[in-house]
Amino acid sequence: AYFCQTHMHLGWKVSLEGMGVFFNEFITTKSVNSAEEVTTKLIKCVRPAFNPEYSILNGSFRYALLPERVELAKIDFKSINGSNGGETTEQTPTSPDESGNGTDENEGPDII
Repeated sequence: AYFCQTHMHLGWKVSLEGMGVFFNEFITTKSVNSAEEVTTKLIKCVRPAFNPEYSILNGSFRYALLPERVELAKIDFKSINGSNGGETTEQTPTSPDESGNGTDENEGPDII
């Protein structure tokens, strides 16, 4: 965090492999038609920005921040949010086989 903050303060882009690129983004008051009209007075503020690392696989974007396989968990929100007097109870994730969805044991978890 210190490295990112220090180097972005100096105006550098910070690339973290497997995550993406952090950089400074200028917010301007208006746009201009030529390079000669550009001045520092056009900059309203500077804010941090982030572009996630990605690759294109079969014509669609695949972001590096998402794991290869995502398992879905069934949660009963009714029992968590108040049917037991406001106390919360811990729910364990249920695999598709236990929830009665009729999936084959050889199949992997659902992928989002």
